[in-house]
Amino acid sequence: MSVKRSRGLTLVEVLVALAILGLLSLLAYRALDSTLRARDRTSLEAERWRELSFFFGRLQDDVGQIANRGPRLPSGERQPVWKGGESWLELATFADGRQVLRHVDYRLKDGFVELRLWPVFDAAPGTVPEVHRIAHSVRSLRFSFLDASRRWAAEWPPRAGGSEIPFAIRVEVTMDDGMRISRLFAVR
Repeated sequence: MSVKRSRGLTLVEVLVALAILGLLSLLAYRALDSTLRARDRTSLEAERWRELSFFFGRLQDDVGQIANRGPRLPSGERQPVWKGGESWLELATFADGRQVLRHVDYRLKDGFVELRLWPVFDAAPGTVPEVHRIAHSVRSLRFSFLDASRRWAAEWPPRAGGSEIPFAIRVEVTMDDGMRISRLFAVR
């Protein structure tokens, strides 16, 4: 009598095949997870650089279109064309190259670089600026101003008097992760 053997898989062969399939699935999952994480980090980094590029570009435009006079307070008192401290800058500029005066302000608040735009140049009592957050995750924002004696000052206008407009400004942004970006803008 002849015995016919079936050509099926043994339990051991099935378990080995499942183990290999499980290992390949794990490797594929880890590769996909790594790719998705890298995409998310790249997207966040691109967003950070887009915001910083917008901030520096906007600031360069405003610095390049300095007005011939500063805004007036509700009391009628004339303000300087430039005012600034270590973490803020307020200036009078022309709107987009036109002959319309604009009062703008850049400052750091709660980890955001804010751009404040006044709806009118010479503010009436109770005038409130529009606030736009243009960069986030910022640890520090520092402005310094080059005066006529070629010294950098942390405040503008200088206490000793002099010009209403500095020769140049230096802007340094430190991000929450410690990355530091510095730009220098010639004013005149």
